[in-house]
Amino acid sequence: MIVVIGAGSGKKENLTLDAFNAIKNAETVVLKTEKMPIANMLNEEKIPYITLDHIYEESNDFDELNKNIKDFLINLDSPVYVVHGSGLDDTSVRLLQDKIVLPGVSLSNCALAFLNISTDAKSYTTTEVLEGFLPSQHTDNIITCIDSDLLASEVKCILAEIFGDEYPVIFYTEDFDGNQEKKDILLYELDMQKNYNHTTSIYIKKPDFDDVYKYDCLHLLNIMEKLCSKDGCPWDSTQTHVSLRPYLIEEAYEVLDAINKDDIYSLYDELGDVLYQIVFHSCIGKKCGEFDFNDITDAISRKMIHRHPNIFNNKNIQGNLNDNWEQLKKEEKGLNTTYEVMKDIPQCMASLMRAQKILHKNEKAGIFFNNKSQTIDKITDLINEQKDFDEQYLGDILFELVKLCSQCGVNPELALYKKIESFIQEQSKNP
Repeated sequence: MIVVIGAGSGKKENLTLDAFNAIKNAETVVLKTEKMPIANMLNEEKIPYITLDHIYEESNDFDELNKNIKDFLINLDSPVYVVHGSGLDDTSVRLLQDKIVLPGVSLSNCALAFLNISTDAKSYTTTEVLEGFLPSQHTDNIITCIDSDLLASEVKCILAEIFGDEYPVIFYTEDFDGNQEKKDILLYELDMQKNYNHTTSIYIKKPDFDDVYKYDCLHLLNIMEKLCSKDGCPWDSTQTHVSLRPYLIEEAYEVLDAINKDDIYSLYDELGDVLYQIVFHSCIGKKCGEFDFNDITDAISRKMIHRHPNIFNNKNIQGNLNDNWEQLKKEEKGLNTTYEVMKDIPQCMASLMRAQKILHKNEKAGIFFNNKSQTIDKITDLINEQKDFDEQYLGDILFELVKLCSQCGVNPELALYKKIESFIQEQSKNP
């Protein structure tokens, strides 16, 4: 059995009485690193110990380091393993199965106590930040274990994407003798300090709304709820799902326009407008007791998981993946016949696009129409017929033209779009 001791910042004052007794009575004491003030106490008490600094030097990354520590410890006879922090927040400890933890003061609490900050700050280790567990602009945060200027540089670059280079933070560290110090710095100065060790931390206060570097989805939801409140915007607060219909279509077309123009700035700007419409509907849904944004994200997440069983459920899918996708969609909606599948295609969809999808659904169902030459012959016959050029007659011709586009692998909507653009360009030559 491995006994884990949480030693806080590494000073003897951070040890609990249980932890101190466990160390005194241990056959083997293992310090995670020699760079802990507690080593002085062990020397004074004439308690022998070993350290794992050699494993740090032999390991190429954090994953290898923690695995090597685990392998080393499980080969010892009932060691007492002393780590920084509470003992519960150490990554190497999490890998140990057969253990007892005598928790101590966390590194974040050591820092916050010295800084005289009483807060529910969210605590992250440097390893967690490097692994992608990122702090939020919606809480106070403290990042611990910044034990080198190299790590400080990496953490700085990651946090700068969230808070900006010049966001003010409080730098905290203790020296080997347990002396504590703090310093107000800007984030870009994080890797320019003199001393780094396992106690080195930074405290990041939640930014005021006007000082946010990059607004995220939660900010957008809060903005939308404020606009839709009774004291919000007179226009936003009176909208309904029905009244917003034209705006979603308009914003979607503006996204397509940005893509066609290869305008990346406009693309993410217009995608923001589409997202705004989605958040707008979620806010209306929440206000009416229908659904909220989490229902939207839950629905699409479950749909994607269900439609990709080969990825999320490790199922071996036979046959064409697209065919399986279509079958799963039919099952979700309870569609049993080709007629039901066609009726499920939205009537408000652009007619050229809807015609193409209906033809595609029929083809998937094994209903094949004329080949290309037969379709051309039918279009020719229709044009040569002596008929009134009414809506139905011209609709027949258009439908056959969409069929011909599909048989030629051409998107009719895109083909017409390009023709319109070239026509407009041609007209530029006219006065």
